[in-house]
Amino acid sequence: MGAVLSPGPGAGLDGVTAVVVTHLRPRLAGATVRSLLDVEGFAPDRVVVVVNGEGGLDDPALEEAVRMVRLPENTGPAGGFRRGLIEAFADPTTRWAYLCEDDMVLLHLPTPRVAGLLARVEDREHAGDRAGDGPVGPVGAVVPFGRVFQARSGHTVNVVPRRGLPGDLAPVEVTTWGATLVSRAVVDRGVLPDPELFFGFEDFDFYCRVRSAGFSVLVDVPCARQVAHRQTLAGRNAALRDHRPVDADEPWRAYYLARNYFALARRHGRPSWYAWHLLYSARRLQLAPGAAERVAIVRGLMDGARGRLGIEPRYVREVGERALAPAGPAPGLLPEPVSAPSGDGGDGLPTPRELGRSVVALVLSHNAPAALARCLDAIAAQSVPPAAVVVVDNASEPPLRVEGSTPGRPPVSVVRSEANLGPAGGWALAFENFADSSFDHAWVLDDDIVADPECLEVLLTEARKDPKAAFCFPRSVQPDGTVGEWGSWCGFVVSRHIVEQVGVPRAELFWWAEDNEYCHWRIPRAGFARRIVDGAVVQHDAVRQGDRVPLWKYYYEARNMLYLHLHVMHRVGWYPRNVTKLLGRAVLRERGRRLACLATIARGLADGARGRLGMRYPVEPMHEQAFPEHVAR
Repeated sequence: MGAVLSPGPGAGLDGVTAVVVTHLRPRLAGATVRSLLDVEGFAPDRVVVVVNGEGGLDDPALEEAVRMVRLPENTGPAGGFRRGLIEAFADPTTRWAYLCEDDMVLLHLPTPRVAGLLARVEDREHAGDRAGDGPVGPVGAVVPFGRVFQARSGHTVNVVPRRGLPGDLAPVEVTTWGATLVSRAVVDRGVLPDPELFFGFEDFDFYCRVRSAGFSVLVDVPCARQVAHRQTLAGRNAALRDHRPVDADEPWRAYYLARNYFALARRHGRPSWYAWHLLYSARRLQLAPGAAERVAIVRGLMDGARGRLGIEPRYVREVGERALAPAGPAPGLLPEPVSAPSGDGGDGLPTPRELGRSVVALVLSHNAPAALARCLDAIAAQSVPPAAVVVVDNASEPPLRVEGSTPGRPPVSVVRSEANLGPAGGWALAFENFADSSFDHAWVLDDDIVADPECLEVLLTEARKDPKAAFCFPRSVQPDGTVGEWGSWCGFVVSRHIVEQVGVPRAELFWWAEDNEYCHWRIPRAGFARRIVDGAVVQHDAVRQGDRVPLWKYYYEARNMLYLHLHVMHRVGWYPRNVTKLLGRAVLRERGRRLACLATIARGLADGARGRLGMRYPVEPMHEQAFPEHVAR
């Protein structure tokens, strides 16, 4: 479901001018402008369209309505957004510029969002005053999704912050242009995109200079979480490929990425960034699909090392957007994302709410009462809640005490194991309980999983297409903000039909690879595809991750990894890489107990080779780590 973040189209947009930069994409640019006018509610005179040389909008009447700025040549996104910011703030009443790439509509950001986003920004800026601690600080830019640098290598990773922060805004370092609010104060300070960069890292350079000038760059958290699946290369390509060329189709992009990173490193990085850039470039040369891209990378590296910037005429865009198929939508009209429906959709399938009446949430918990409370609160807050919740208490001390029934919340019951069965045995017990129940589907969550409010509804929207084969997973946001697609006990929906077909998790594995064997091997091998559902997101708090890995974990990881590959999968697969990482961790990180770790690994490998399973290495009780209150949702 699109999050409606403003009271209505047009409300609260005083002082905001939208800027759209386009080149050779009239249909996409037209759709973006119509979205700004019809959905966000911008007045036509508050929309500036910068045409970078060739292109424009697909409707002459639309061009007449908005403010068109036509540049004599293509200046790239760097020059285009620079001119757009200058044009927007030439109007003294403009306080914020809303920068939009011409293909922004393909990302399906929540709409309308600008007015509500501005209100949240103002609340955040004044939050410190209300708390008596002074202002939070000037906000320079607010972005729809964000990245942070890895300090040593200089490459960036996508981050999706958790909900519950002040204003639902969180600091990030850089991002792409996307759909970004920029404050007048930034431009008044003289911070503008550098036209010499033309294309490639010009956006990263701009946000770095915004932060260097003393402003914060914040990410819109609800937006980032809703479009988490668009932030990977695969997700971005899936959104764009039907309407415009993707990176693999345009080898010219590789030239600027190879070249401009040198400028980025010189201005904002450290010497080690150059070495890592050369290593990454060598890998890109190896993976390049053709000679044209390899030549572009080499030329980019040579020009970047020599400090040559500006436009390179040999490397420019030739095709901006794809021609629509005859059966496609009318020009300028793009398909809207399918959100979780609350009605029957007219297709005769059960609605998510109807399916929710046959869903039981299964939660496995061990010595983590605070995390469990957050998990249960999130379950109760679902837009489509489950019919009931069963908590399997895996020998917690003291035993769990959970309220059985609270008005407006699903009833909760506890199944207690007096012995710690590990996640394998705990989930075997949970699935046995589910198989003996009358529920058709289970929603499976560890106790340190906090689901976004629409998560179950979005999962059930996918499950309704084939309820008996439902095996649907959300994306899991880790504590550092990175997004994972491998997580297993992370809030997936599974049908009782599947459990009846394949059985329950293998209790004798105790810990490690029990999720891999069940979710990534046994169920898919039985013919039930594991489906990762766009828009379904959970937060993984990882409350049991301490500073040091206990010895027993080395044993079970070594044993079960070898057992899975040798006795279950009967193939090498990723085993060499994984066991090398395990050994490397023991040698490089375990100062003072390297020999003990290696001996424990050897014992695990010996038992794994012989198929000796069960609880064969003593386990110390684990407890949840302290968790900051201000991010407790």
